[in-house]
Amino acid sequence: MQALTAANISIDTLNSATLNTDGLSKEAKNLRRKTHETIAKIDSDLGDRLALNTPVSSLMELANELTSFNASSEQELHVKHEALTNLLIMLSVYAPHVGEHLLEQLGLDTLTLDYPTVDESALVQDMITMVVQVNGKMRGKMDVAPNSDPEQLKEQARTMESVAKFITGEIKKEIVVPNKLVNIVVVG
Repeated sequence: MQALTAANISIDTLNSATLNTDGLSKEAKNLRRKTHETIAKIDSDLGDRLALNTPVSSLMELANELTSFNASSEQELHVKHEALTNLLIMLSVYAPHVGEHLLEQLGLDTLTLDYPTVDESALVQDMITMVVQVNGKMRGKMDVAPNSDPEQLKEQARTMESVAKFITGEIKKEIVVPNKLVNIVVVG
C-alpha cells in the first residue's frame, strides 16, 4: 500500500488497467517471466502429472521473487500487481479461504476472476547465462543471446581468461548444449 500511496495510484486503477510491457526493466521482465513460468508449471503439474506438492513450492518461489522486487515506476507497480494477483488466484486452489480473502482485500471480485493463462511473450529471454566447463569442471559463465551460433559460443568460451589457462593440451571434444553449457574436453 505504501507503493500505491507513493505513486499516487489507487488499487482500483491497478485492477482495471492493462499492463504495458514496452520498456520494462530487467527486474520487471524477470518477475513477469517467473510469474508466467509458475503458471505454466502449475498447469503442467496439476493437469498432466497430478502432482500436488510441487506447485506449492513453485508458489513459494514466486512469493519470494515478489517480495524481493521493488517497483520504481508505475509500470513496474503494474507488473508487481499482476504477479501478486496471479499468485493469489493460484493460491486459492490450495488455500481457498485465505486466497479469496486476500483477493478481496485487493478489491477483486473472486466470483468473476479467471484462472491465469500463460503469456508466452513473457517467457522469452533476451540473454541467458551459459556455463563453461573444461574437463567437467566449471571454469566460467557468459551471457549470450539464446539463438547464438554454437561455433561462435565455442570460440567465445575458448577466449575467456578463466577458461584459456586450463586449455593446455589438445582439445579432444567441444560440446554446446543449447542455452545451458559449453563443455571443452582437453587431452594432455
